Amino acid sequence: MSAAVPVRQVMPPVEVNELLQLLRQHRHLERALNMIDFDWPHAKAVTNRVAEYVSLEIKGPSGTPVLLKAISFAVGKYKEVGAAKPDCIRFNAYVASLVECLSLLSSEYMVIAPDQGSWRPQNGEPLTIWLQANPGAKLTKALRRPSADDVGRTREALVRHIKDVIPKRLHGGMDVIGK
Repeated sequence: MSAAVPVRQVMPPVEVNELLQLLRQHRHLERALNMIDFDWPHAKAVTNRVAEYVSLEIKGPSGTPVLLKAISFAVGKYKEVGAAKPDCIRFNAYVASLVECLSLLSSEYMVIAPDQGSWRPQNGEPLTIWLQANPGAKLTKALRRPSADDVGRTREALVRHIKDVIPKRLHGGMDVIGK
């Protein structure tokens, strides 16, 4: 297990503001998200819900939040699909890529509270909410690489957390998140 890193207690609205500030530092992502949101006004709501779930506290070795890496990957997939495709297909590419990338990246981490309670992305509770009840928690890499089951459970938890902000009309004819 790698050294544990202290995690600050964050309230969800602050987290969303921090995400916006971080995106402003990466103008190309901010512009791309605005474009996606223009096509599908629910895109920012999905991004905010995902931010609430994994927070900006989970960072890769470079110190960059895994959320930012996942947004960058998802924006790339959105653009890769191309303007010739219908908006709903591009939105599907964004959401599915965001969920898949975050499932892989965040499954490697866990957060441990001083009372030895722990948060893992597979548990189904947003990290921002869990941190409110567990001040002084520390982020650490898991002892082992996540299994396919771990990644799958993380994906299912993320999907449950964002499903209510995805437009209902896509749930019928097109499956936005692969379920």
